[in-house]
Formats: sequence, structure tokens, C-alpha cells
Amino acid sequence: MLRLVLLLIAVLLPLMPAQAQVLRGYGLKLGPTASDINSPDLEFEGGDPLRFDTVRRYGVAAFVYAEWFSQPFFSLVTEAGYTQRGFAIEYEGRDAQNNPSGTVRTDDRFDYLSTSMLLKARLPLRADAPYVLAGPRLDFFLGGSPSGEGTLASAYSSTAFGGSIGLGVEVDALEVLTLFVESRYGFDVTNSLPDVPRDAYNTAFDLLIGIRL
Repeated sequence: MLRLVLLLIAVLLPLMPAQAQVLRGYGLKLGPTASDINSPDLEFEGGDPLRFDTVRRYGVAAFVYAEWFSQPFFSLVTEAGYTQRGFAIEYEGRDAQNNPSGTVRTDDRFDYLSTSMLLKARLPLRADAPYVLAGPRLDFFLGGSPSGEGTLASAYSSTAFGGSIGLGVEVDALEVLTLFVESRYGFDVTNSLPDVPRDAYNTAFDLLIGIRL
């Protein structure tokens, strides 16, 4: 909890009056996320019944953020929040006579406190402003549920370093309020299972809606 409080303070530091001249805005963003892992050890190989394809699982993501610098075309976004990662596995179930009994799905969810620093480039138009953003991301592993509470979660690294790239569009709805929609892809560059003979790199697509004050 202390780690979460300190990170939120760091993200919202620009709200202090002394930094008002560099603060473009602050707000919230949230939405669904579709996650998976890149792992050669979980890719299906024909003839091996113990290896399966992973498929994306769906969860939620929510962030608080601050946007720095009121330049026409560029700004810097710092954010922290909660995001669900993980994967699902689907395979053909078998009954006691070894006959197909339908598709079985397992769901492994891993929760993270996610922080990032994103460079944002936008093209101001009359009514709206499309933009792109990219930057590094550092995630802190919080735990897993439901099947994510097993041995795989216990072996997960406490941190994951990666990056995010995305695009969006913002609209000035009122004089003091901006609305936006943002789509982005997140990826890891560090292995979340460094101490076992298996690699795991989180990936995710996020679709976020947000407000900026």
C-alpha cells in the first residue's frame, strides 16, 4: 500500500501550485484490456498433448495520470494504476473413455500496479486532436487469481519492465474538461519467470476512455 501511495504522489506531483506553469492537465483513464503472454514453452506443437496454445484473456485497467507541458504539439504523460494481465488456455477435453467432451478453458490472471512515462505527440485541429504516444513502462506484480494463485504466480518476478505504444483522439468538451479515447499495445522486455526453465513476456491491448481537467 505504501508503494502505491508513493507512486500516486509521484504521478500527481505536477498538481502542486509551484509546478502549475508546466502542468497541462490531469485526470483518469479506464477501460478493457486483452492480455496474453509470449512464451515458447506454451506454444502448441503437434503431437505433444502437454503443450497448448494460449489465448487472450479480458480484464480491466484503470489509471490516474498527469500531463506535463502545454506545448502545441508535444507533452509528457506520467501515469500509475491497476491493470490485469495474464492468459487463458483452451484445449479439447476428454471423458473417462477418452472421447472429446468439449472445449476446456483455464484462466490465469495476474494483477499489476503499472507505471509509465509516455511522450505524446498530437496534431491540434479545430474540434479535436489525434495523437500518438510511446514510452517505457514499469509494472509491480501484486498477485494472481483464480488459477493464477498457483505455482506459476509464485514464480513470477516482482517487477516487469517494458514499453507502451498507442494512438488516440482528444476532444475539448467544455472549457475545463477534455474527453479522449486511447488504444495502445503494451509489451515486456524482461522475463517474468527468470528462475524457472520457462520464459513469459506479458503483452496486452488496452482500449481506454478518459477525462482531463
